[in-house]
Amino acid sequence: MKNYKNFKDEITIDFENIAGYQFNTDCLSDGVIGKMLIYGCNATGKTNLGKALLNITLTMFGIIRYTGNGILLNADSKEDAATFQYEFQFDDTELRYKY
Repeated sequence: MKNYKNFKDEITIDFENIAGYQFNTDCLSDGVIGKMLIYGCNATGKTNLGKALLNITLTMFGIIRYTGNGILLNADSKEDAATFQYEFQFDDTELRYKY
């Protein structure tokens, strides 16, 4: 995602990058991170990151899991829109949503 709430610059989470998960293989499912903990100081964007991840449910399934105030854009950005991109791998097929 990019330009969403407190994420002015692009941020990426790669669920296939399991390099640091050797210590807890229970968090992995078929070579993909299935359970993840995100932690940090207050007001660093943990909740907004979760909301961005849930945003795909509205796009794909029409399911609204969060109703907020409608403010999506980063306050410091010069761009007119937030950008979301999700990539899914189904065997040899890659599915990409970008909006």
